[in-house]
Amino acid sequence: MILFQPEHVQPILEDIKVKTRRLGKKRWNVNTVHKAKTVMLSKDYFTLLRILTLHQELLGAMNERDAIDEGGYTLEGYKEEWERINGKNSWEAGLLVWVVQFERVFNLEEICNKCWGKVGCDSKTCCVRQLFESREYITPKEIAEFCCRQRCHHSMKYHETLCPVKLAGVNTKYLRELTKSQEIETDSKGYAIKRLNEYV
Repeated sequence: MILFQPEHVQPILEDIKVKTRRLGKKRWNVNTVHKAKTVMLSKDYFTLLRILTLHQELLGAMNERDAIDEGGYTLEGYKEEWERINGKNSWEAGLLVWVVQFERVFNLEEICNKCWGKVGCDSKTCCVRQLFESREYITPKEIAEFCCRQRCHHSMKYHETLCPVKLAGVNTKYLRELTKSQEIETDSKGYAIKRLNEYV
């Protein structure tokens, strides 16, 4: 479990906040998946996060790019946020902190429950089953890439219960990246543009 402030939920769901700095001992390991919560003892969680990197550094080593990765802050804005959470005058440049980089992931149960509530149903036309194959978790970026390569006929606007992109709440930035990618076919790029238009 990883605990966050309520105001950090949306930046995480929009893949704006992809790092967090923590005091104390090491609590997680790289490549492990954890539930992200705002209340420690609650069973509810707002997403699953996979730890990508984990290291220690001085709090004062932060730069503007780091502040953006912490939720879209400026460096000065992040210092204010740090002191709001950890107490007045708690910002110390020489303070050693854990820097945790993470990404959102989904499991099959999570997406199926948003569809018809039939976990692992036997529908042979279900693209979600194809999407997971033998993997336990997938990322929003992988969902976007899969859907654009498959060029499925489901409309994001009118068939939200069938579209993996909608079910997973994929941020439009991944679709925008695909429209510029050199690694996918031209018709897949066109499909990504179509998907973006359906968000409007």
